[in-house]
Amino acid sequence: MVQAVRIEGNQALGDTALRAVVRLKAGTPLTRAAVLSDMSALEARYRQAGKSVQVWPELTHPGEGQGQPITTLTYRLFEGARARHYDDAADPLANYYDNTLVCAAAQTGNDLCHLWLNRDSSFINFDAGEAKSGHYQVGPRRADGKVPVCQYWDTPDMVTPAEIAPHMGPPPAAAGKAGAMVCKNHNFRTTCVRGVDPAALSAEEKALIAGSMGERFYGGMCYPIGPHDPGDIWFEQDDPLPGQLGKDKVLLLQGRQ
Repeated sequence: MVQAVRIEGNQALGDTALRAVVRLKAGTPLTRAAVLSDMSALEARYRQAGKSVQVWPELTHPGEGQGQPITTLTYRLFEGARARHYDDAADPLANYYDNTLVCAAAQTGNDLCHLWLNRDSSFINFDAGEAKSGHYQVGPRRADGKVPVCQYWDTPDMVTPAEIAPHMGPPPAAAGKAGAMVCKNHNFRTTCVRGVDPAALSAEEKALIAGSMGERFYGGMCYPIGPHDPGDIWFEQDDPLPGQLGKDKVLLLQGRQ
């Protein structure tokens, strides 16, 4: 069930004209078919006006960090851009293999991590000071076309993979305590709630917040990954642990970098 539907980025056409062709409304079932239908309707509306548009759907859950998520579907419109479509029957991660997914700070653009996804469901994630290897599982495609990719480190310790070791120093010591934030996995989705009162937690939840970052990823962290081409740059607002401005800047680079 979707609780809010938004349209952003439209300048050439008004909200009233666009909302008239969008069938998803607050309180209606949220399905991939419904989103694809709305995308086609929005593209058709722009063609009728003699204009082009790329429609990018994005599913987010504002308020989740405070324990009150609002399931929100946003149609982001890039007016003047060519419509882009991906085959839902194809491997959703095909463009990520042999390439590099870079996460960066949304505001400063600082390079935070490089992710190499392999076809055999293994991965390497590294930054300037540490590297981790592990395996991942892919969940069912979401209504916005993204798939959840759940990363599991092979060990809770910081161990530098052999592929990266020549380029890096020794792995750092384990991270400190995570603080009063509880992250849980359910149905290929990681939900993190901040500002939790430790006194109100169960014994299991207290163990979760006492663990290091390595221990947290050893148990799995799920991130949504959408269909993109090498060279794309975008912002992800549905990460379980977003950075600056409540989102992360993401780049898909050609090759292994």
